[in-house]
Amino acid sequence: MSFYTAAKAQEDNIVPPFTQESAQAKLKINESVWNTRDPEKIAMLYGPDAEWRDRTNLIKGRAAIIAYLKEKFAKEADFKTSKEVWGAKLSKNAIRFEDEWRDTNTGQWYHSYGVEVVLFDDEGIIIERYASINDKPIKARERSL
Repeated sequence: MSFYTAAKAQEDNIVPPFTQESAQAKLKINESVWNTRDPEKIAMLYGPDAEWRDRTNLIKGRAAIIAYLKEKFAKEADFKTSKEVWGAKLSKNAIRFEDEWRDTNTGQWYHSYGVEVVLFDDEGIIIERYASINDKPIKARERSL
């Protein structure tokens, strides 16, 4: 069984209503899947009709999520994320995250900070994700993730 398959099976057992602890456990699995940088695997964390707002992009559905992530990871090389639950209530989580990545066109490194709010269905699948993200140019030696 691959890491992804094992992580997904474990994540599937964590469903709303969330406590701070169960939300953090689910988020750590989510973080691990995001760090694979595999658009198809990441998209499976989201419902077939999931809605996203990511920066200024409005995205709806897994196919659109996959297309968006392929474009994102083509531009954002060496992407890595770290996430922390700031609050969990029923089927909603507020998450603080930071990403680091290198722009494939310029070689410039970035540290991105943000907050996302996610809404889960009864089976623990994310159906809405709204993210506000700010990018800060950094030097390679300033990387922290």
